[in-house]
Amino acid sequence: MLRTNSLMAVVCVLMVGVVATGSRALAGVCPSFSIVSSDPADGFVDPLQDFNLAGDTAQGIDHIQVSFSCDPMDAGSGLAPTTANFWLQSTAGTPPTVTAVTPVGSSTTDFVITFDGPIPAGAWTTLYTDVVGPGGIALAEDADSVTIGFLPGDVDGSKVTTASDILYIVDMLNHIAGDLNDLPTCDVDRSGRCVASDILRVIDLFNGVATSRPWINVGLGEPPCNVDADCDDGDICTHDSCHLGACTNDPLDCHVETCDPSCIPDPMIQDDDCENAIRFGGAGTFTFDDSAATLDGPGHAECVAPANQNNFEDNMDADVWVCWTAPCSGNVFVETCDLANLDTKLAIYDGCDCPVGDANLLDCNDDTCALQSRVVAPVEAGHQYLVRIGVFPGTTAGSGAISFSCGLDVCHNSIDPCDTVHAGVGCSDSSCCETVCSVDPFCGDAVIGQWDDSCVAEAAGLCGGGFAVCGAVGSGSCNDLLGTGSPGCEDADCCNTLCSIDTYCCLNEWDNVCAEEEAQFCRSACGSGDCFTARSTPGCESDSCCAQVCRRDPFCCGGPDYVNGPDQPPSPGYWDALCVQMAQELCQP
Repeated sequence: MLRTNSLMAVVCVLMVGVVATGSRALAGVCPSFSIVSSDPADGFVDPLQDFNLAGDTAQGIDHIQVSFSCDPMDAGSGLAPTTANFWLQSTAGTPPTVTAVTPVGSSTTDFVITFDGPIPAGAWTTLYTDVVGPGGIALAEDADSVTIGFLPGDVDGSKVTTASDILYIVDMLNHIAGDLNDLPTCDVDRSGRCVASDILRVIDLFNGVATSRPWINVGLGEPPCNVDADCDDGDICTHDSCHLGACTNDPLDCHVETCDPSCIPDPMIQDDDCENAIRFGGAGTFTFDDSAATLDGPGHAECVAPANQNNFEDNMDADVWVCWTAPCSGNVFVETCDLANLDTKLAIYDGCDCPVGDANLLDCNDDTCALQSRVVAPVEAGHQYLVRIGVFPGTTAGSGAISFSCGLDVCHNSIDPCDTVHAGVGCSDSSCCETVCSVDPFCGDAVIGQWDDSCVAEAAGLCGGGFAVCGAVGSGSCNDLLGTGSPGCEDADCCNTLCSIDTYCCLNEWDNVCAEEEAQFCRSACGSGDCFTARSTPGCESDSCCAQVCRRDPFCCGGPDYVNGPDQPPSPGYWDALCVQMAQELCQP
């Protein structure tokens, strides 16, 4: 839902590396034929919503404008670029198809490459081209592609979605961080302006409301390296992301001047000794074969499955090893669940030094999913970790597959209830866990976090039908600028709405900050005018429809519009065409 005619006019900024080689230059005509810029830029990450508020229309970047250093028309054939010269690849999901290549005005160097749909969310997508320039000069290595990402909710640009993104957009609205005119960053609901409703939309995205999945604690990692051009042909490796796993045989060799020609795209994990562990990185599913392996690692108490406590099998048989480089910062899930017909055991260690021991063990597991295993550990992008794959002692070894999923949250791996304090992070109700962690990241932080009493209280209020302190008789007015002196306030609906954003107001105290937030999130001018007709006054006649729309965009009910900038006073909102569009999506039977 845009207030401007073009999303891409406001969504994109770009940067692309230009590589020139003298042997590829055509003297006097095109000194260095390459892509010199694009819109959106190489490395840009779209943080806006992936679906409209009704959840029935996918949204996102569906075209890229590229600028070549000179006319890409082949001097011999006189042919301009076509769809056959461009294609897309994504690190996850299905990439769209290039449907049109259109010159920008009368330019012979600028072209808009249009797709048949938006790029996949939660992934990097690379646009490749094999266009040739004057005299048949092909693009220089590493200048033949543009890579952009799509991570809904990543407004702070960290490539990982956490509650800090909510705080960042709040700071933007308070003119503390960023720029309210930077719509590609803060216009999360794609409305054409940055307002309080964008905070709510980030929370919705983290909770999985009107989106493809909950986006809390999801990481993109580093953009992929162009393996064909950079890593397995002996050329100089120019992408920093190469050493994070593009060259899967030995990612470190890919970060020196000459890439290792033996880089392979699909390694087989079968190295029997820790010292000879195969090296690769990145997320994905890889094959292993431990049928010829012997035991090489120690036992750990953590490796004993609860069902085997009496047997105390703290080790494994037939272990094979991986030195894995993390492509992201966050949590990694390594598992054989539904990927092997073996009774597997797994362990993950910090670093790739051998031998291993309890001191660097991060996690060990037996039988998380039937007879298969899953380990979870906090990781840092670019750091190395040893992963050990084996079978339960006395059982048959063999071949199977193992998956590495980086940046996932902890809400799908806990067995502890949400209403009980426990030493670990997350809780067994994944939906409630994601809701709590979206407003309090400590509850899901695998490095320093814990599901403490605050997390339990937040779960009760956010997942259990509301906070008990909301609506209590005598608790005080929600808009008392001095605060109530205690948690909560008398208006239950307003209290619960605000505490779903700022739990401090219900767990600690309804202070003057909560009272100021009340004016932004609770007040409305519902009760006058047709909800499906735009006008210059706020609100509409249907209280229920008005409340739904104004919760998304307080501007529709008279809330302030700060898009004029920090030096200008905010203008009062009104029921405009976007409010009508939201009403049609949210309120029509």
